[in-house]
Amino acid sequence: MNQSNSDFSAAGTPPLASQYPLPSPEDLCSAMPTPVLMFKGGLDHPIYLNAAALELLGEDNIESALVKLQNSALFGSSEDKEKLLGTLQSSGHAEFSAQPRCMTDTIIGNIYTSSDQNGVPFYIAFLRLEAKLTKQKQFAQDVNSVITHELRTPLTSIKGALEMLQPKVVGPLSDKATALLKIAHSNCDRMLELIQDMLDSNEQTQTKTTGERAVTALAPVLSNIATSLQGYGTYHGVEIRLKSVDDTLAVSVVPSHLIKIVTNLISNAVKASQKGQHVEFWAETAGDKIEILVKDNGSGIPAEIQDRLFDKFTRSQWLNAKSIGSSGLGLNIVKTLAETMDGNVSFVSDAGKGTTFCVTLPKALLT
Repeated sequence: MNQSNSDFSAAGTPPLASQYPLPSPEDLCSAMPTPVLMFKGGLDHPIYLNAAALELLGEDNIESALVKLQNSALFGSSEDKEKLLGTLQSSGHAEFSAQPRCMTDTIIGNIYTSSDQNGVPFYIAFLRLEAKLTKQKQFAQDVNSVITHELRTPLTSIKGALEMLQPKVVGPLSDKATALLKIAHSNCDRMLELIQDMLDSNEQTQTKTTGERAVTALAPVLSNIATSLQGYGTYHGVEIRLKSVDDTLAVSVVPSHLIKIVTNLISNAVKASQKGQHVEFWAETAGDKIEILVKDNGSGIPAEIQDRLFDKFTRSQWLNAKSIGSSGLGLNIVKTLAETMDGNVSFVSDAGKGTTFCVTLPKALLT
């Protein structure tokens, strides 16, 4: 079962390695708490299993574990395995999910591949149980939810107290006191926005329900959003403009989700804009769909984060004079909400010219 170091090490090992031999992959993996399997030449017969893999399979010796694996279809069907090998050959890494015949739980794995000095491929698979992973995620979400709820209540009280300290309520304040009050109020709003993003994200993760859909006329909804965000735009020195919307345009959506999607996109567009610039949004027909577009004239989205822009906690640094925090959750929430309503979201960004986000939703007919 043990494989020599020469099978796994790169060609051209420096002379020092002969004096201080490199540990074998088996030695490195033997004490790992993660189940590890190693294969050579293909994915049919493992050449190594660590103790955690034996425990996962419910076996206490390698021979019985190998017999169980050979009859388990660990990587799914033959077609699934061939597809997995194709991905490994092209990228060197692949993920898989399957329910082996020898287990009641789904196995999730990451596989990495390389080759020895003779060009023979070998594969290292790291496995985990989906059920265990789900419990861990649920625990993290529960803790997160408790924290955010416990923080939101006192922060709301603090915000109320700060508003009571405004000069128009308590009388004239010094310039220094007014400036400090403004900073405190701004930071309080930022924290409340972050907490709300976390709550929204948790809600979408923990439930599959999308709410009650309804045929919703776009013109009045977008007009109300524009009105409600004017103060936000003014605070940041950015004008929010709503282009004319056809009164006949309607979508089949959860109204509260639609409002949250558009509000998040406009909020991001304002943050990305310089003072004195404007943000505009509108809606138009695209076949049997409706597109809602939000355009800013900022610096654009950095190329290095565009591929993961909709992932949780991806933060963009806006290249403008403002210093505005971001939770990195807003666009993930937008994407999740759009997809629960059979829609999608995309964007086009030009460096130095701005970004346009497009939310596509099912078209509906007003009755």
